[in-house]
Amino acid sequence: MIKGAYSPYSGEKRPRARDQVPALAEHAAAIKYHLLFAKQYLGTNIPPDSRILDFGCGVGDSVKLLLDLGYDAVGMDVREYWGADHDIYWKTGPLHDETVLRRLSHVPLSDYKLPYPDHSIDFCFSDQVFEHVFDYVTPFSELARVLKPGAISLHRFPSPNALFEGHLRLPLPRLCYYDNYLKFCGLLRSAKHGGAWHEHFKDMKEIMTFNNYPSTSQLRRYARQAGAHIEFCEQDDFLLREGGRYRQFTELAKRFGLDRSMAFIAGPLMNRYMLLRAA
Repeated sequence: MIKGAYSPYSGEKRPRARDQVPALAEHAAAIKYHLLFAKQYLGTNIPPDSRILDFGCGVGDSVKLLLDLGYDAVGMDVREYWGADHDIYWKTGPLHDETVLRRLSHVPLSDYKLPYPDHSIDFCFSDQVFEHVFDYVTPFSELARVLKPGAISLHRFPSPNALFEGHLRLPLPRLCYYDNYLKFCGLLRSAKHGGAWHEHFKDMKEIMTFNNYPSTSQLRRYARQAGAHIEFCEQDDFLLREGGRYRQFTELAKRFGLDRSMAFIAGPLMNRYMLLRAA
């Protein structure tokens, strides 16, 4: 990490109540989508045997799926959720066997270096990871180093412009850093679900300490410092998904040739979909 960089993931974390793990089918759909987007919108075909990196792999679900599909998959994370840190992992579900576990690497924040040679990765992806990064320059630089010439990585993570903060499900993510806003939301949750408002407030405030939402201009500046090039593909993402939950409106807009205009309007409100490659 760069000198003085801070991450709450480097300290002690208390075990927490676990959410239900997404079905493997959900991970499989995400992988299929990343590969489809790379081929259809970026002209990058990623054949079997390609070395694929899951950046922020958790317990290795996506690595297991990619291995089953014939890819040379590896994964890394800043905590060893598949071993020593499994008690603080936030999802339920069994651990994988040694075939998967030996492909997972713990990268300590105190000496952050991806354990892969220069120009050795054909494709990299992450889902809901970069909103938990507090030093963007270092991982941007490391990703640019390990990607093969011409190789790309794709990263989906929440935007500060979204209508709802993705972890608290509260309106307007930027307001979630203000104590008075969280206290007000704590009162509402107390009235609706019971429990003391200050306990709701404390839980929400703790969750927000692990979330970081830099602006697009800040991300571009970090990429330049790292020797990486980034682009944001939310509009093409919106079109390939055919609007997602807003599909009926997208289909109507498409009849009138307005689907691209709708994507332009909706793009800033969607999850970021970031393309990164070496500069």
